[in-house]
Amino acid sequence: MGQSNVNIKAYTEKIQPKLINAKEKEATVKMAEKSTIMQIFIEERPWSDLPIEIVMLIATMLTPVAYARMRSICKSWQSIIPSAWLPLTPCLLFHEEVDGLYKFFDPMTKRVYAADIPELYGATIHFSNGGWVLVSLDITSLFFFNPFTKERIDLPDLIFFFSSISFSSIPTSPDCVVIAVINVEPFDCILISTCSPGAQSWAKYICDGGVSPLFHVDGTNPVFRNGLFYCPGQEGNLGVYNIIEDTWNVLKIPMPLEVPRGHCFLMESKGELLLVYLLCTEIHIFSLDESKMVWVEVEVLEDLTLFLSRSTSLAMIANKEATTTATKDMMNKVYISRFFRDSNDALVYNMESKSHHLDFYKSKEFINCTWIDPTSFEFALDPHGNILSVTSRFR
Repeated sequence: MGQSNVNIKAYTEKIQPKLINAKEKEATVKMAEKSTIMQIFIEERPWSDLPIEIVMLIATMLTPVAYARMRSICKSWQSIIPSAWLPLTPCLLFHEEVDGLYKFFDPMTKRVYAADIPELYGATIHFSNGGWVLVSLDITSLFFFNPFTKERIDLPDLIFFFSSISFSSIPTSPDCVVIAVINVEPFDCILISTCSPGAQSWAKYICDGGVSPLFHVDGTNPVFRNGLFYCPGQEGNLGVYNIIEDTWNVLKIPMPLEVPRGHCFLMESKGELLLVYLLCTEIHIFSLDESKMVWVEVEVLEDLTLFLSRSTSLAMIANKEATTTATKDMMNKVYISRFFRDSNDALVYNMESKSHHLDFYKSKEFINCTWIDPTSFEFALDPHGNILSVTSRFR
């Protein structure tokens, strides 16, 4: 900065006799500053001189292919940038009906990648948790599958159809429990089945005496929190299943929300339950204040980003200080499992402007899809960006 000021001063003093007024002097100073800046950028300097902070910032914003190529530019960068690519955000796993392929959409880079996953051909995606998906090949045949490691864990056949289904933790955990819920005749009774990986059959729980208050299972999948599965009802109320006590209870409070019928999405964020109503072009978000047991509408998400799909909805917390520019741009927004026409541009709702960045009515929704979290895995890459192996970051 000091050298630049000297150059500007020398330049202005040289042409001082030609100055007529203050405006010309100001214009001359600006011209000198521009000339100095251009000279700095023209100088040839090796890539290895780039500050480490900038190198790492760029690396976190790259696709796997670009990430691998960046590491190969110079030895200095190869030593700075980790060999394993670490995703920073959830991605959308969806089935493309046009070409029949499964694909991943990365919301941070706004890119779509085709995935060779023959194990999922003909399957329906129901739920995801910790990088694993719960899928079925027909109504009753269920299994866990990890699209990153290609691991598969089978479950016993389920002898009835279900309205909603989810699981508490990754299937390799000893605490993993799967829950399937449906109304049964006379439709005020609840049938709940649970199962764990390795079990030979499903356990059943039936609320025979009818449900009071009235509870009709919504299509939104249950959310597990603190030993309880929370199930949204069509009336806007909440049903709770306790896996330890094997009990079902419809909460009388909080009172059902008085909002028009729309798509409902339930998720956990920062230890709280969030309920999102999608009413065509409008989005309303509520958090459960458990101290008063009331739903409170959320106007601003601040450091949160929400990802909505019919199977799984997730909330991502962005570190305001350490995050990349690309991730910061995702804050206070809601990503929906809809793409604009035939593009790879996902529909995004901005909580600040209360609007979508694209025309909602010109977008299409993916039904057989789920938001999945790859951030618990490390992806080892070859120099061309191809994935060599995938390992858990927490083993």
